[in-house]
Amino acid sequence: MPASFSHDHNSLNCLLIKRKIDRISRFIEPLTAAQIDIIRGYTESRSSIAMRCFKNHECRQNAIAAFLRTQPEKTEITVFISRIILLAQDVVDPDPRAISTARRGGAKPCTMAY
Repeated sequence: MPASFSHDHNSLNCLLIKRKIDRISRFIEPLTAAQIDIIRGYTESRSSIAMRCFKNHECRQNAIAAFLRTQPEKTEITVFISRIILLAQDVVDPDPRAISTARRGGAKPCTMAY
């Protein structure tokens, strides 16, 4: 995502709606207003999932940046990258209850375990 991208929920929704409309319009052109409304409704109904994915992505990026600031050895980097690719949840939030807490609205900040 570009650095200028706003992290608020509405901006993410607008971006996702625009991308979906652009992708679908490549195959079905021109889209009617009713089709665009269907795309908008579908995207907005799934926006909490998209926002959670975006936040998870941001947490992984922060974990990688924090890890690299420790100036690790080459072997440590290899192990860390393998862990973050295969077991990202163990790196950014090793507490399995955090997901349940976040879903209930009591989200806790990203933690990093390495």
